[in-house]
Amino acid sequence: MNIKSFVICCMIFILSASMASGAGTIASVSVNSYPLSEITNFSVDPAFMSQNTFIDFTITVRNTGNQPINATPRINITDSGGGLIATLVLTPLEIAVGDDATFITSWNTGSNPVGTYTAEMDVSYDGKTTGISQASFAIQAITPPPGGGGGGEGPSTPATPAPGAPPEETPEPVSPPEELLPELPPLLPPVEQPLGESRIRFVKYPVLEEIRPGETTTADIVVSNIGEADITAVNVVVSGVPDEWVEVRSDTAGLGSGDSRGINMGFSVPAGAFPGNYRVTTSLESEGSNARTFFILRVKPYPAELERPSVTRRVVVDSERGVLTIGLKVENAGRFIQRLEIVEDIPKEVASHVNQVDFGVPPSEIIEADPVVRWRMDEIDFFETRTLSYEVSQNLEEYSTFVNWPLRQINVLYDISPPEEVVEISRVEVSTLLPGGSGNISVKLVNRAVVPIITNLTVELPSGWEIEPTVMSLDLAPESESILNFSVTAPVLATLGVYSATFRLRYNDKETSKDVSLFVGEPSSDKFMNFRLKYLFLERFWF
Repeated sequence: MNIKSFVICCMIFILSASMASGAGTIASVSVNSYPLSEITNFSVDPAFMSQNTFIDFTITVRNTGNQPINATPRINITDSGGGLIATLVLTPLEIAVGDDATFITSWNTGSNPVGTYTAEMDVSYDGKTTGISQASFAIQAITPPPGGGGGGEGPSTPATPAPGAPPEETPEPVSPPEELLPELPPLLPPVEQPLGESRIRFVKYPVLEEIRPGETTTADIVVSNIGEADITAVNVVVSGVPDEWVEVRSDTAGLGSGDSRGINMGFSVPAGAFPGNYRVTTSLESEGSNARTFFILRVKPYPAELERPSVTRRVVVDSERGVLTIGLKVENAGRFIQRLEIVEDIPKEVASHVNQVDFGVPPSEIIEADPVVRWRMDEIDFFETRTLSYEVSQNLEEYSTFVNWPLRQINVLYDISPPEEVVEISRVEVSTLLPGGSGNISVKLVNRAVVPIITNLTVELPSGWEIEPTVMSLDLAPESESILNFSVTAPVLATLGVYSATFRLRYNDKETSKDVSLFVGEPSSDKFMNFRLKYLFLERFWF
């Protein structure tokens, strides 16, 4: 080996040794498929109810993993002795990464005995199951108020025990109003009835009208004089609810033979009304005789503090057309809804096949043909109301099925707006460098999104500076952070002072940058100065 080659080898060895302490580290994160979810809320409302009434179970599930999941809530209802009363299995719903989904399902207490009950709920998804959440409720002889009393404060929400905790003790209820029904009577179609010197037929009439406390609704009846004689002045009387709840609009003029008349009833239910079933009787009176029909006005429990949407049902009979119309009204509360789904399980007594249903609003999906259907509604604004309806043939001898018919399921997915900058360079730490020396640059990246994001980070340095590696690519897990380490080397002839570098982060067709200051300080020993002189000598010798 000649002297020139020997000198070059020594120079390379010296420079390599000086940079060894600042070798670069390439951070690499492998994002594996990991399904995970948690129950953030499980509640029952109301905490007290009577037999043959409805209660609502509300479940909120959060996807905390890094892939979409199909969540299937299941509720086991047990009595005070631990005996299984009912199992409710909800229709599966796909939940995107980071999203919350709220499930609402109704259950009819039926003729289950008076007493305290426990609902245990878990969610299965992708071969996994969450922990169990519990909520307690009580069935009373007749529906007591959840709190406050009629005309007073609105219903209160029972506290939700932590998963696995025993249910809290049920407080003592107070007496309900007399108008509430301890049990539902048979609901038969009204027959033709004599009125005055003629006969009356109820052509159109409600079977069920659901309403929430603090709201108003209308119920309409159409009657026809099918007799040969005219009917003198007809007075309309409505009973079964407090007088201040109802207003009737119908003139008292007579009704000629073959004529028909509409009767309009407006109901205003106060905010403190007791939830439960009310039998509303409508009587037509003339010349000492009367004809009557009745329907069920159901006041549904609704705690406003949950800010969840509600769905109320209406069933109306049109005997002239021979159909029943079932209407569902969706009322949004104080949050924007990205998507809402209604799953309707139509009883076999009503229709045994989807072909027997005339859908005014076609369902988005026919889950089962016997029939179970799903409607999907997108982008429901604050306090917006939407309605849908369908018709079936009037072929039932009594209408109790329509009154005892709980809603199968409501799925609610709220809008989650990600921050404007999803991935950011949150912090950069730089070592103070010496001329010709190497140091570390530590860059912290934060992914604030709820999905994995592939990032690409590059550095722009002043002329003569070197960095290793020059580019870093990284898969950032959802809602995570990662540290990337670079080794930077200042030029040997760098003067003391501050230099600027720029980090550029690119992802999803976006780019963000961050300027960083590089500091070159004064050497603290003669050893470094000797190294610098040797480097200058070798540089001149070579060139």
